[in-house]
Amino acid sequence: MDRVIGIDAGLNGALAFLSEDGLLVERMPVISIGKKKRIDLNALEGIMLLWQPSIAIIEEAQVMPNQGSVSGFTIGFNYSSLITALYMMRIPTEEVRPTAWKKALRVSANKDDCRYRAQQLFPNNASDFSKKSDDGLAEAALLTYYYKTRGN
Repeated sequence: MDRVIGIDAGLNGALAFLSEDGLLVERMPVISIGKKKRIDLNALEGIMLLWQPSIAIIEEAQVMPNQGSVSGFTIGFNYSSLITALYMMRIPTEEVRPTAWKKALRVSANKDDCRYRAQQLFPNNASDFSKKSDDGLAEAALLTYYYKTRGN
């Protein structure tokens, strides 16, 4: 059985790990460097060493039309950091567009829709997706489900 990690990339994102033992979720580790926040790649490595995924599926980053250049740069920087870190840890990685996995799982772009769907699919973890701020955890979990159910 694949040991899949789903990654909702970004500073408010999350990680979800699905194995034969069930689902684990974790908020994206973040560190402050001066006035900037970055993904804590050392903490990320620790999580990967603990979970030992056989594959990572990461939501492809995209800048929204009304976002400014600083925001776009930050999104791209953090996304690239994650992709590079996974590569350096030799974890095979697959990128998926948000529209692809959301269409396959029949969820809208609405964050609450993702939380409710994650509660349905992972009832043992329903409390992990109960608050509005848990949307990243839900999306990471749904990414693992998407990978597992699409015929891999």
